[in-house]
Amino acid sequence: MSIANTYENKDDHKIPQQVLWLEIIARALTDAHYAGTNRLDLVESRRADTWLRTMSDDFQTVCALAGIDPHFLRDSYVSGLINMVDFKASERLRLSAIRDDERLRAMKMAAAE
Repeated sequence: MSIANTYENKDDHKIPQQVLWLEIIARALTDAHYAGTNRLDLVESRRADTWLRTMSDDFQTVCALAGIDPHFLRDSYVSGLINMVDFKASERLRLSAIRDDERLRAMKMAAAE
C-alpha cells in the first residue's frame, strides 16, 4: 500500500491544503534518502530522517493535515517499505486526479450559471 493511497477525499475544500502538506512529507522523504556528499544536504538528510522516525508533535500535525496516519508513515519509513519511485509516481497520479476533479467542478459551476 502506498502512502498516497491513505489519502481520502472526504472534504473537497481541503484538497489544496492537503496537497501542500503532502508535498512537505514528500520533501522530507526525498531529503532523507539523499545519497550525495554535500555537507549541508547531508545535515538536512539527517534532520529529515530524524523527523520521519520520531512521533514529534510537528510530525503528527503535518501528517494529520496531509490526511496520512503518522504511525503508518513512520512504520513504513523505518521498515523501508517506502519506495521513492513508487511514492513519486503515486503522488503524480493523485495530483492529476485532483486537477481533473477541480476542472470538472469548475465546468459544473460554469454550466449552472
